[in-house]
Amino acid sequence: MLITTDGDDYSSVSGIGETHLLAITGTEGSLHQCPINSLPFLDLESAVGGLLMTAPEGTLAPIACGADPNIHCSSTTSTLKCYNMVTAAANPIGSLTFRLDAASVTIYNETALWVTGGTDCGEYKLSSTDLFQAGGSTIAFLDLPQALSQHCIQRLHHGVIVYGGEDNFSDNVKTASIVYLTGPDSSSWNAVDSLNKGRRAHACGVLNVGPTMEFVVAAGGILDFEDLCLFCEYYFGGEDIVIDSVEFLAIHNGDVIGASWEQGPKLPTPLGNSASATTVDRSMLLIAGGVGELEAKDQSRNVYSLVCYETVSSCVWRKRAFELWHGLSSSVAMILPPFSSTLGIYLHI
Repeated sequence: MLITTDGDDYSSVSGIGETHLLAITGTEGSLHQCPINSLPFLDLESAVGGLLMTAPEGTLAPIACGADPNIHCSSTTSTLKCYNMVTAAANPIGSLTFRLDAASVTIYNETALWVTGGTDCGEYKLSSTDLFQAGGSTIAFLDLPQALSQHCIQRLHHGVIVYGGEDNFSDNVKTASIVYLTGPDSSSWNAVDSLNKGRRAHACGVLNVGPTMEFVVAAGGILDFEDLCLFCEYYFGGEDIVIDSVEFLAIHNGDVIGASWEQGPKLPTPLGNSASATTVDRSMLLIAGGVGELEAKDQSRNVYSLVCYETVSSCVWRKRAFELWHGLSSSVAMILPPFSSTLGIYLHI
């Protein structure tokens, strides 16, 4: 089950905060209006989320955190509100430091959501991070290696990797870093090979390829015109371009130091600001919605899947037969477990 929030819907304000449930069976699938709670109070352009282990039930629940779009941004009073999308979407279970365009990943056996970077009320990029725990408490956590927004952060077998985004000096960051959250390196980031092409607002995921190989994926995203050529913005107008290039970092037996990014099969179409999530067994990456070459005027309803085999060249993109209800971007996506006692009654379609 792939659950997505609506994110930005430029055609209908009322669409913001709804949820979609995509039931994927075999090679096909179907789309359902999600029977679990919508999130009408969230500005989902700033949203983050993940599956957290709830107590005392010990089951995974989808958590989404976002800002109230009706409250003016204030560095002293604004926060991100976090909601359990199953039990009580109208009542927040906790809050986070206000940050837009942040990235998040669940860590520590799904008991904490690590929310990283983003921008503050003055659009200044942040290196600070928060750890939102399943019980609703929040603590400051390890800073990013640099201030970042619209970046990717993903969990590996032996650590957490952050890559791409934009900082306070460049719209398209190439750098990548890894941190090991256990052992002697748990409080420091280690630089790894940089992306060949800097990008922000890209889709991301990690796929298991065989018993010892992981593929880190950076798919599509947004590129500043100045990164293409010196006078591109002057001659062609505009500031950004949406791209279809995809890069892979193949990690064998956890050896990130010896890994390097390589170009792989392109997306079927240019996409940025799309929602992405990997299946529970990390055999497939799913990308839903996003913006195309015309950015906000070209929001996608499409869902694409990526499956990889032994090599990067074996990876295959496929457009799924089902679509979202309407075009969306900047949304949050999560894969729900196939079986869950807590979610069972909500997922009975």
